[in-house]
Amino acid sequence: MEQAKESKPFLFLGLPLPIALGVVFVIAAWLGICIALTQLNEISTSVRQIQANQQVAIALQQSLDAQAIERRAGVR
Repeated sequence: MEQAKESKPFLFLGLPLPIALGVVFVIAAWLGICIALTQLNEISTSVRQIQANQQVAIALQQSLDAQAIERRAGVR
């Protein structure tokens, strides 16, 4: 008589394949979210720096405009 062979599930990382793939997927998704959050933080920092530079540029332009007006007023 032949012995009945039990089918053993294919193991990956010591776990059945569907569970191992689920674990790998969750880890990959978590890493993706962490990377995206890091990039968003860098973008936010860049936007704040751009806004600060824009405010400095506006202040400088207003100062130059005021100086030009004073020069024109002094010439008359």
